[in-house]
Amino acid sequence: LNKELFNFAPGQIKILDMEYTDHPEWSFTFTKKDGSIDITVDGINEGKKVNIAALTGYFGLFQHVYAEGYPKNVSKERIDSLLKAKPYCILSVTDVNRQIKRLVIHKRPHFDSMHSLFDKEGKPLTHDPERFYAFKEGSSRVMLIQELVFHNILSKYQDFLVK
Repeated sequence: LNKELFNFAPGQIKILDMEYTDHPEWSFTFTKKDGSIDITVDGINEGKKVNIAALTGYFGLFQHVYAEGYPKNVSKERIDSLLKAKPYCILSVTDVNRQIKRLVIHKRPHFDSMHSLFDKEGKPLTHDPERFYAFKEGSSRVMLIQELVFHNILSKYQDFLVK
């Protein structure tokens, strides 16, 4: 099974769209136009300085991006409920030929072997901090993706502002 999710050189990407379903203030769309990058965010860009190096670097993160694998122990019921559930985020990459690759990402729920993981307040974690479930658009085959691989890809709009 092919584990490749994205393999775009920065110059091949026209549009990067990240939609955080529960946090629209984190969401963004970056569109390359005439050598510059147009930024669309729901009305929160007023007076904010964007870090162009961070933005340019972001376009370079989509080469050789792979899923960890296809977990075999996920029940059909779990997959069906994930497909119906609101995702954590939806990442869309549109190339210069207007081909779109979309990845729908869900937090991976707590499972028994995570019993010793806690948040900063000492409460047991409700989600796996190291992995997410993901679906390529149009597919019901669930994949595991690693936070380690996707850490920088799962950026929020605020991550691109000059500090």
